[in-house]
Amino acid sequence: PEAKFKYPFTSLGLTPEVGSSFILPAMIGMPAAKKMLMLGDWITAQEVKDVGLVLDVVPQGELLPKARALAERLAASSATIGMQKRVIHGNFWHRAFHLADSMHAEGETIIDAMAQPAFREALKGFAKRAAKSKM
Repeated sequence: PEAKFKYPFTSLGLTPEVGSSFILPAMIGMPAAKKMLMLGDWITAQEVKDVGLVLDVVPQGELLPKARALAERLAASSATIGMQKRVIHGNFWHRAFHLADSMHAEGETIIDAMAQPAFREALKGFAKRAAKSKM
């Protein structure tokens, strides 16, 4: 598989955003989330599967047939699938920490991070790399 994942916040001199500091630890646990968010390394599809962020890793040519088979299986199953989904997601999103609170805190820290010299330097480096890749 060719898929790779990355949380680039640290390399950009930023802090997590869009709820990632809430959602990622809730989904895969604090240690793995900290590693992904703080180090910002590229992560292989297999590593992402190993921490439980995705269900399966399939060869690129098999993705669509596998996804269709799963969708057909779910569609043909019990009418309670939608109810189960609501309960599972409802329990997840209504934990003690609320996503809105987390996103508010992320917004405050990202504004602070953007005022730091590390962000300006990272942004300059990003712009240089982008300009070189267009040549």
